[in-house]
Amino acid sequence: DPLQVRLMQTCLGLINVAVVFHLGSRLFGRLMGTVAAVLLALFGSMFFYEGLLVMESLLVTLVLVGGTSLLLSTITSRYRTVLIAAAAFLLGLATLGRGTVLLLVPVAIGIVWTGRVPQARSEVRATRLHASLLLILWGLVLLPALIHNGRHGAYWTITTNAGVNFYAGNNPESNGRF
Repeated sequence: DPLQVRLMQTCLGLINVAVVFHLGSRLFGRLMGTVAAVLLALFGSMFFYEGLLVMESLLVTLVLVGGTSLLLSTITSRYRTVLIAAAAFLLGLATLGRGTVLLLVPVAIGIVWTGRVPQARSEVRATRLHASLLLILWGLVLLPALIHNGRHGAYWTITTNAGVNFYAGNNPESNGRF
């Protein structure tokens, strides 16, 4: 039922607002967290995409929660490995939806590498292990799709929308609307 999907996407939008509030509050204080959450809640494009049966709502949630996990791993040492693993898994899932999320790999490695200044040799080793964990888990999430697409003639790609966008943009019967 399309209504149930739209309701789920609206719930994802509410989760996004809560995550932005939490992240903003942790990084910049409660006032900035509130301002950021209100701005996201009033952002018109989010309303638009939450009402459509497209994956943008899920994609924003995956990237937002994955990025939040990654950033929180830099300010806490208690659950750092778990947060990095969660970030790798969520960002890997987001990459399956939009291949352009792969552009975040160097950013994520940079956050893991520079998020905490290592003080001792053991911390340098732990930072390297965490960066390796991020890459390996992200890659493991993508591996089944790569293998499947490679076996079915998709040249080992993760995902692409180029054909659909090219067709819609050059189709004489296209109206330019969703």
